[in-house]
Amino acid sequence: MLDKNFDLTMVGKNYLSLLYSMEYTDWGKTALVVDDKRLEYGHIYSGILSEMDVAFLETWGEDKGISPLAGIRSFLTPRTVSFSIDKQVVKLGRSPYQNYLELLRKFPNLFGIEKVDWSTVGNEQEFNEFYFSFCRRMSQNCFRFRTLQNMNLQSFLNLCPKTIIDCFLHFKSHLDQNRKLELIPLHQKTFFYLSRGFIQKKLSMRGNELELFHLLLSLLSPCFELNEESLSTQLEDVFKSRGGICKTTTIREWLFDQSKPWSLELSSFEGIIHPKRIALMGGQPESMPIGIQSRSKIFRSVDVQLNSTPELEDFFGEDYFAFTESKRIGGQHPFWAMRKTKGHYRITLFSLMGKGMKIDFNKEKVIKILKKDISTILGTEFRPEVISIEFGREICVEDNKNDDRLQSFFGKINIVDTSSPGSEVKLKNVHYFGPLKMGPLGLFSTLMEIKEGIRVV
Repeated sequence: MLDKNFDLTMVGKNYLSLLYSMEYTDWGKTALVVDDKRLEYGHIYSGILSEMDVAFLETWGEDKGISPLAGIRSFLTPRTVSFSIDKQVVKLGRSPYQNYLELLRKFPNLFGIEKVDWSTVGNEQEFNEFYFSFCRRMSQNCFRFRTLQNMNLQSFLNLCPKTIIDCFLHFKSHLDQNRKLELIPLHQKTFFYLSRGFIQKKLSMRGNELELFHLLLSLLSPCFELNEESLSTQLEDVFKSRGGICKTTTIREWLFDQSKPWSLELSSFEGIIHPKRIALMGGQPESMPIGIQSRSKIFRSVDVQLNSTPELEDFFGEDYFAFTESKRIGGQHPFWAMRKTKGHYRITLFSLMGKGMKIDFNKEKVIKILKKDISTILGTEFRPEVISIEFGREICVEDNKNDDRLQSFFGKINIVDTSSPGSEVKLKNVHYFGPLKMGPLGLFSTLMEIKEGIRVV
């Protein structure tokens, strides 16, 4: 029989929500994870990892005795990432050294080829070892000693090899927030805009020092695709062994008393439960009486599934591919990303979110955009064989209000009760972890936040 009272009810089941809930059980609290499919992360947000993310999760598993997490590399597949900007393609592979050379070749002024002291770079093996060793030390430092309050750039630079510091300082000098944006060459701005959208899940032409440093390290890093389903399955077993409970169901009704959680009615036979706190782990809540208010523009994904054709196979293969054009900066459809999955190609196109947004109103426009873009990339007319078009789970936020964001690690959001039309009450003891919070370092921001567990809330 399910206990009716919980210290925490987590809505959304994934490896991140299981880790957060595990923090509760480790402190002797009761935690229920509800696998409600209306709240999920997109694969780009939670399933594409850099070396920093991997090393952080690895340290977490080692220090907390979570064996699936300590062995996270067995759930990873290395991938190549290509960024296409105005017909120029930057292809980043599995070696930090090769990625460094590619960035220098394609953007010599931005990454400072004339500033590089090649005597300090060494050969490829040495450079890669320096990079991986630094990511490992930095991630251990963040997990064991850093909090959201004391996380800063200098703590990273103290551990960083000189070559990477020199590259970062030159990179920063071109993208300094105080520099007039019109002085930066258009193709550099476009690459910065696209890479931030893909890596940090924010659309912005500005960035503080910590964001720029994280972006550079992510560009140098190999890209890893995480098998989220397999990892979550094994983490669920660990969570249950520590007293946690998981239920696959939907929440039928939410009741709040004086803006605090009172009860949740589950669609399963357990019926009504009483949580002290509720946590939401995912992108945008769908069909729930919970709203997340953000001050910024929100772009949600339209997922398009295409039949695999020989021309797509020949050009794109197994790569992740992200595409934009300079004229799309600040537009309604800023960029799209594509990957091959289960024998098909899945395209995630970000579209400005508006009230009453319906997929039927977007289909024709989306197909037209993709037909034009892929034809441009391939250099020949392309007619997409569309299998399906639907709204996806990915969220990307526009972040150009720089002054407010620099004062705190996360952007400001309100979580409100939207069950009564026209009366949106700000809720207490209800927490959200995801891209709408505008964490400066993308997934790494969320990892830092959930690592602190109940100490955050």
